[in-house]
Amino acid sequence: MTNRKRITIASMLLMLVVIGLSSLYWLYSPSRKGVEPIPKGHQAAYESQLQYYSKILKPPMTRNKVEDYLDSKGIRFTKNYCCMDEQSTAILIELGKEKSPWYCSEYTVYLVFHFSAPYPRQPMSKEGGQDLLKEITLNKELSGCL
Repeated sequence: MTNRKRITIASMLLMLVVIGLSSLYWLYSPSRKGVEPIPKGHQAAYESQLQYYSKILKPPMTRNKVEDYLDSKGIRFTKNYCCMDEQSTAILIELGKEKSPWYCSEYTVYLVFHFSAPYPRQPMSKEGGQDLLKEITLNKELSGCL
């Protein structure tokens, strides 16, 4: 057997051992999902933000009014169509990033403003911003996963 074949076989075996050990770590991690629980201090801060916005921005406020409020405070947000149903839209505010499991690149916590249109879905523009706020929730999202 040539040196090149030995190096190739050794590299493949090493890679299999690393993958196997990573899988075992993930299977037997404390959370068993591979996602570490959010530290209590962080979770409390996220809950505090949820309570703050829930007191100020109440259903059935329109999306335009919510966007105007966030703009006036200089808060960056993202508009999104939701998958709950065809008539739902959402505004997302990124609250923070947590430690992600080894198989994902990011674990992001969002504050999500859920809206429902009183009529068929309108464009995500100021003109179509009459959808009504239904609820505000926290959402934890993994992204960039294998």
